Amino acid sequence: MGTRTSDLVCRLVVGIAVFCVAVVLPLAAMADIDVSGAACATLPDCEDVNPCTADTCVDGSCSNERNPGLEGIECELDRLEDVDVCGAELLHVKFRAALTKKAAKARKLARKAAEATKAEKFTKLVTRAGKTLQAIMKKATKFAGRNKMTNDCKTTVEQHMEIILRLLSELRPMQRPAGANRRGSGRVACLHRRIASV
Repeated sequence: MGTRTSDLVCRLVVGIAVFCVAVVLPLAAMADIDVSGAACATLPDCEDVNPCTADTCVDGSCSNERNPGLEGIECELDRLEDVDVCGAELLHVKFRAALTKKAAKARKLARKAAEATKAEKFTKLVTRAGKTLQAIMKKATKFAGRNKMTNDCKTTVEQHMEIILRLLSELRPMQRPAGANRRGSGRVACLHRRIASV
């Protein structure tokens, strides 16, 4: 499996939390089929074998948009927890246990963040979810360093993490009813403008 140069992925979450992840991305990762932009006649022509994307054929061209928000985060976490996430390589039993525990925690925090209406609470929840996901990456690095996981498998886990962290950084708090706590709503709008300027 070929690789390209390591990318430093940084995501600003609600103007406060910053996640920076060094990721070496495989050229043919996770066995997905890249058909975005390819010519198509029918929808099956645009199937990319990725359950976390919406495949469409519009005007003879394929589009495979990743599912956004909480739906996308949960779908990617499901993929990460798949038994065959690293293909034929089985995850070490201790890594699998840690992954299951932390993925469940991240999922719970992301759900709470998606339901939060206060900017401060939302930010804390997203930050905690991000740190939980980063802990999975550190665990993968540790296991690979001890030859309990191949570097290819570690790279696959890292790529999944980069995708989930990106989706997490794009998550937004639940909109308040019109006129409710306008001061808090203004704060969230201000923080979103800061994100857009990055």
